[in-house]
Amino acid sequence: MIASIAETAVEGVILAADFFWQAFWALMLGFMISGAIQAFVSKEGMVNYMGKPNAKSVLYAMGFGTASTSCSFGDIAATKTLLS
Repeated sequence: MIASIAETAVEGVILAADFFWQAFWALMLGFMISGAIQAFVSKEGMVNYMGKPNAKSVLYAMGFGTASTSCSFGDIAATKTLLS
């Protein structure tokens, strides 16, 4: 009985560590992408792409927003899907 409880606890710890790793690397990749966007794309450059009230500007805004949103689990899933 005690061996069964210990085995279950070990399996739980391994499962938790695996989940942490899967979430951690995707978050770090997202933060690196977000940081690169913030470091290499100027505000003036963003205004050039998104400064007009038309569909093209909205599409650019959606793309840049998706690329720079690095702290949601939806982006983790997308990143994992792209790189798996």
